[in-house]
Amino acid sequence: MFLYLLNDKESEAFLELAAKAMQVNGKEKDCELAVLDQFRLELGKKDYNLQGTRMSDLIDIFLASSAPAKRSAIIELSSILYADEEIDKKEKTWIVDLAKKLAYMKMKQNVSLVGVKISMILLR
Repeated sequence: MFLYLLNDKESEAFLELAAKAMQVNGKEKDCELAVLDQFRLELGKKDYNLQGTRMSDLIDIFLASSAPAKRSAIIELSSILYADEEIDKKEKTWIVDLAKKLAYMKMKQNVSLVGVKISMILLR
């Protein structure tokens, strides 16, 4: 839905983050794999093989991204966490922490606000 905002490098980093999101609670589910496959199609990366890129490297890629690209990634990652129609405590903590880490410098003082907004979305 919002993945069109990502460039090629961000798209691959996003797929890596999506794979990591599926592992947060230690249970990779078929419904999450289906969402990952949909992400691949939407990004035009049907044959992309996950590289197991380090989380810190993925964050670095998005730190250089535009605010809309960052928001897009967080929104879409939330959807893979919710693929099983539930977001557990570990998943919620993971996505809120990621959003805080991706907050760009101008919004440093508003990082907690970003977390609150995401939490509100996830609790709906």
